[in-house]
Amino acid sequence: MLGPVLARTRDLVRSYRWRWLDPAHNVEAIDIPALISPLRYDIVAIRDFLRLFLERRELARSDFGRFLEQARQHRYYQWIAAHYRRFFPEESRNPQAHTTRIARKIRQTIDIWDALEGGFDRRFPIEIRVTSRLLPTETGKRVSLRYILGDGSHRLACLMVQGMTELPGDFYRLRWYRRHRPFDATWALTSQGQLPEGEYFAFLSEVYGAPEDCRDRISFMLFIQRALPEREAEVRTILRVDGFPV
Repeated sequence: MLGPVLARTRDLVRSYRWRWLDPAHNVEAIDIPALISPLRYDIVAIRDFLRLFLERRELARSDFGRFLEQARQHRYYQWIAAHYRRFFPEESRNPQAHTTRIARKIRQTIDIWDALEGGFDRRFPIEIRVTSRLLPTETGKRVSLRYILGDGSHRLACLMVQGMTELPGDFYRLRWYRRHRPFDATWALTSQGQLPEGEYFAFLSEVYGAPEDCRDRISFMLFIQRALPEREAEVRTILRVDGFPV
């Protein structure tokens, strides 16, 4: 165990890098699509997977293997597979171990839905990060973000399935970072060419607040140029990193 002096030193160093903010800072409901941002396609994939699960709940309960086979074509399954290939490359070379890990994650996602279906537990708020210096992602995207999603992606997706479009102040906890590099989850699929143009631009339309579902680059860029011209350069950088024509 650390002695009191070392423990205090550790806490001081940590507080210089990050610290939890008092709930009094939770002064507003956070727009969920904006919180997802262009970086977190995984949240939309989880939401859509949960909708699939609710449609086929009886099958998932009675024959999980068959349900899992159907889910293989879903973007969430594909995102998990791509994510694990990136972060667990050795295990991913073993097909059985790779499939087992994905199946375990799918079950965990369903378990989270089951736990939240009766209501959100405010004792365990979703982590929202704020920072004094926002760094580009490791993939090279520079995005204007006020709030950054931390721990709680599956719970956020559950709330979306339940129809919520804003995150109330008592549903989240703010964590301040001196500087922070956000995670680019979208790139896991775009880098593999696994996110078709229509789905990709529909996703961007949602997180940028387009009034209509833009499913092609031209209509989406027209929306950006008319409604959010100050973010056009940002969007073009995102498209370039994700492998879409600029």
